[in-house]
Amino acid sequence: MKPSWFFWLVVTLWAGAGGPACTCDGSKDSPVSPPRACTLLISGTSIQYNGRVLPLPGSLEDWVQLLGPHSRKVEVADDVYVWDQLGIYSTALTSSTVLRSIAVQLNPPDSGPLEAPRYLPRSTFQGRLCVDGSEITPHSRIEEVNRNKQGQLFARGYLDTIYSYDIASPTQVYVRIDLTNNERPESFYMGFSNEVP
Repeated sequence: MKPSWFFWLVVTLWAGAGGPACTCDGSKDSPVSPPRACTLLISGTSIQYNGRVLPLPGSLEDWVQLLGPHSRKVEVADDVYVWDQLGIYSTALTSSTVLRSIAVQLNPPDSGPLEAPRYLPRSTFQGRLCVDGSEITPHSRIEEVNRNKQGQLFARGYLDTIYSYDIASPTQVYVRIDLTNNERPESFYMGFSNEVP
């Protein structure tokens, strides 16, 4: 008996719809989960945390409203405000509450025989970091970050483990990724020059 036109219609529609639902891991018949939103989204010099603008430069008060209270303040050459539970820290000039940078700890530091700086967060960032369209994870490679990134690319800096670029906006902005000895992102940093009012 010849298959009916109805059978071929169903097969055609099924194949045109992509066949069985697939997840990103290749397993069949599982629902497709939507991509996770970026926890920390950086586009050029603008920053969003969980979909809300995180001003940089910005006041400590604005950051506390978005991130919650900082865990500690460490006084070094600048004042460093640390959110240990988030894996984030920011710097301000001494005795100022205008935050001028953001740093995200993605992997524990490779400090070797040296002690890690005491201002580093006590935990790593657990959210999703996206910079100019490229996701940066603890397992990323700089080549894949650059391949997926829009705008300026990260270029090797003065050390093999530092990749950076500068943005000339109304003021100078320095953006960088520090790599571990395994060439994985240790931290992400974006800072405005000290000339910002």
